[in-house]
Amino acid sequence: MTRMRPVRQTNSAPSLVNHKNVSGNTPLHWAAPNGHLSCVKALVAAGADSSITNEAGHDAVYEAKYSGKEDGKEVAQWILANCAGLEKGTNAHATEEGANVEEGSVAADMDSDQTEET
Repeated sequence: MTRMRPVRQTNSAPSLVNHKNVSGNTPLHWAAPNGHLSCVKALVAAGADSSITNEAGHDAVYEAKYSGKEDGKEVAQWILANCAGLEKGTNAHATEEGANVEEGSVAADMDSDQTEET
């Protein structure tokens, strides 16, 4: 069995965890909609920026919320509660770029989902 060594925190960690692929997705864009909460927490602790938007104008919260997976909704709630600047579920970068996304819409949807469940 191969043992994994802990990753050392370096100055380059934020640039690595925020690296975008050709579609503009970061590791957080992949972990969040797939419901990998422990991975999302590790990425955020390593400096992942949850406000980064992909080429479609979506941030990780949006991708998680609309993934259609229950775990994705849990991840979206965690990101909204724990990442600075996302208290309102902003997709401000997408809004600034002219995408048809209403600022605060993800958080509003999250609140309405919780109200419906109670």
